[in-house]
Amino acid sequence: MMRRTFLMAGVSLSAVAVGKSLAASVFLDYTQEQLDTAYDQSFWAPRMAELEEGDGIASAVVRRAMPPRPEKYGPDARDLIDVFAPADAKAAPVLVFIHGGAWTRNTREDASYPAPTFVSRGAAYAAPDFGSVKTLTLPQMVENCRRAVEWTMKNAASFGGDPNRVYVAGHSSGAHLAACVLITDWTERSLPADALKGGLLMSGMYDLYPVMLSSRSSYLHLTEGGRGGIQPDAPSRPDHLPDCRRVSRPGQSGVQAPVRGVR
Repeated sequence: MMRRTFLMAGVSLSAVAVGKSLAASVFLDYTQEQLDTAYDQSFWAPRMAELEEGDGIASAVVRRAMPPRPEKYGPDARDLIDVFAPADAKAAPVLVFIHGGAWTRNTREDASYPAPTFVSRGAAYAAPDFGSVKTLTLPQMVENCRRAVEWTMKNAASFGGDPNRVYVAGHSSGAHLAACVLITDWTERSLPADALKGGLLMSGMYDLYPVMLSSRSSYLHLTEGGRGGIQPDAPSRPDHLPDCRRVSRPGQSGVQAPVRGVR
C-alpha cells in the first residue's frame, strides 16, 4: 500500500512538473522572457541608438548636398516621398526604400543616406514617410507604403525613372512593410500584376504571431484575427510574387519564419 501511494505521488509530481514546463512556453520552446528578449532590439544591438543617430546625421549631410524632390503620394499632407534622381535621368531604375524603427521611429528624412550610392550609379532612390503605430494602425501603415510604391510606379517617368524597373527594399520593421508591399495585387490598382519587379528584405519579421505574443504587443495591438493583409506569409497572398532575396543575420531572432515563394 505504501509502495502504491509512493508511486502515485511520484506520478502526480511528474505531472505537475510537466504542466509547469508546458505553461512556461508561450511559443515553441520559448518562455515569455525568452520571446521578449528575441524581439528586444537593444539586446541584440546595444549601439542601436548611436547607429540610428549616425544615420540621421549622414542623411542630413546628403539632403544638404543633394536636396531631394518631395512628392505627395496620398491624401494626407504627411503622405510624402523624397525622390533622389540623377541629373537628366532617363528611364533609370528606381528603388523605394522603407525604413525601419520598430514601426514607431524614424522618418523619410532619416533614410536619405543611401541615396548617393544609387544616384551615382545612375539609379533613382525614393524614401517615403508612412506614419507610425503611435498615430496609425499597422494596416494603415501598410496601405501607406503600398500607395507610395504605387505612386512611384505611376509617376516614375516624371523624375526620369523607368516605371518598368521599380523595386522595393526595407530594413527591420521596414522589411516587414516591404514584404507586405511585395504581395500586393497591383491589378486592383490599375497596374500589371508584375508592376513591382523585385525586392530586398533585410532583417525583417514576417510571421507576426510570435510578435503578437511578445512584449511588442503592448504597442502593436495585434490580435489573432487582425493579422490578415499585414502578414506576408499568409496563404491568401497572390501566386505571383516578384523576385526578391531575404537577408537576415543568423541568430538575430530565433523566431523568424521563412516566407514561402521568397528567396
